[in-house]
Amino acid sequence: MPDLSLGGENVETRIRALTASFASNPDGQLWKFTYLNDAKITLVQVLGEITAPTWRRLLADSIEQAHKQPCDRYLVDYRRANVKMSVIDLYNRPKYYAQTKMSHDVRVALVFSEGYQEADFIEAVTQNRDYQVKVFTASEPAIVWLTQ
Repeated sequence: MPDLSLGGENVETRIRALTASFASNPDGQLWKFTYLNDAKITLVQVLGEITAPTWRRLLADSIEQAHKQPCDRYLVDYRRANVKMSVIDLYNRPKYYAQTKMSHDVRVALVFSEGYQEADFIEAVTQNRDYQVKVFTASEPAIVWLTQ
């Protein structure tokens, strides 16, 4: 099992601190990228309302970020977001992965609040199209999966 401390800090504690500092950011950003150097994972913190068009912008920004900081492991934390996407939009997510030429080698851990009903559907749809996407309700198991 990988070491879940990053620079002496527990992963969940560090992610909570990063999210708290981001939540108080007044510039209206809906997402923020932080590269967790120790774990070689890009953390994507998402806030606010996420619709299909905003999610496609997030995906495009993620691809742009990958060019700046090459990484094939992403932890996307939606716990402070309000995801408002239809079942059709969720079903089409892998289509957008393909359009951006996202590699099937990339691992994406999606962290949702407990009770988000569409989480299992998102995981099934993306995995059925051979993308390595897994859904979690906490960061620590997501980090374990990403670093295996």
